[in-house]
Amino acid sequence: MTFLLRPVSGHSGANANNVMKIEPSPCFVVKSKILQPNKTSLKKDAKIFINICHNEEIPLPEIDFNPSIVYPLIVNNQWEVPIVTSSIREDSDKKGNLCYVVDCCINTKCVSWIQQDLQLREIVIEWCLESCELREQIEISRDHISFPKLKKKGETIPPLEILKDDLKEDYRETIDEMVKRESKDPISIIEMKRDLIAEEEEGIESDTGLPPLIPVDKVTQHKPLIEEIEDLSLHEVKKPKIISQSEQLKYEVTMGKTNGSSEFFLRVEVTSKIDSSLDYEVKYDPKTNTLLIKNTNTKVYSEKKLEIPLPNVFSDAPKLKCFFVKPERKLVLFL
Repeated sequence: MTFLLRPVSGHSGANANNVMKIEPSPCFVVKSKILQPNKTSLKKDAKIFINICHNEEIPLPEIDFNPSIVYPLIVNNQWEVPIVTSSIREDSDKKGNLCYVVDCCINTKCVSWIQQDLQLREIVIEWCLESCELREQIEISRDHISFPKLKKKGETIPPLEILKDDLKEDYRETIDEMVKRESKDPISIIEMKRDLIAEEEEGIESDTGLPPLIPVDKVTQHKPLIEEIEDLSLHEVKKPKIISQSEQLKYEVTMGKTNGSSEFFLRVEVTSKIDSSLDYEVKYDPKTNTLLIKNTNTKVYSEKKLEIPLPNVFSDAPKLKCFFVKPERKLVLFL
């Protein structure tokens, strides 16, 4: 869960002297579709475009990004990127069909971090999707995510107006309240598509004048605890090693309470030979109160399904957050 800074439009009688106008600079676009609209006139299955933007006025995390320090904090839900999320607006796609656009603005320095680290980029994109869902009370498909070669959707990105006091508040309580209100909505599953990798290989032109990428930390030589991609090459495509279909995956599962988290109660860890989060499919079955997990890389391994019965401690469908610890080949789920 990321922070959600509230635009001034959500505050009545705001003092003009306490209003800050932020001019977002475009970075890239995430495309998907609306699975479950709210009670307004939003159209189900319509395309939705999220403009990922940046501005120096957006707050930074308390700790600067360093993979060896930050990833263990992310896994334990202790490090997040502040995001200002706009209200949804209507637009049209190339065919003239109705679509929707939302702007998610982060600090300019954070953009340099996600340009350098693909795994962090994947996580920040998921946080932006969650922010859009929270603000509009909708569900966005994770199975139809793509990355069009656009810096922004729409001719312009409108300025964002927020209260200066909001930049100083503790937003964790606000988000906890919003999560409770949406507890009956469908849960979100982290499942980013391989379009992200393909986009990084092709490259996207940018003229935003962003600062140079942060140099590699020469003091900390430890390998990052969480990685998504070991190697990207434009000249050589590595073909996956085909494993005999008779060789079945084996899952090792551990379960326990989370330590000191007010948002999540249960932690489940699944370890196998799978070395990428993209090769997992995770679902929750509310009828049986069971986690359903299976591998999607059937060209490498035979399909192996895993059913994990959960304790009867959830009154509604639990919120689910997933991370992947690459060196340990471990899928970590918080409920």
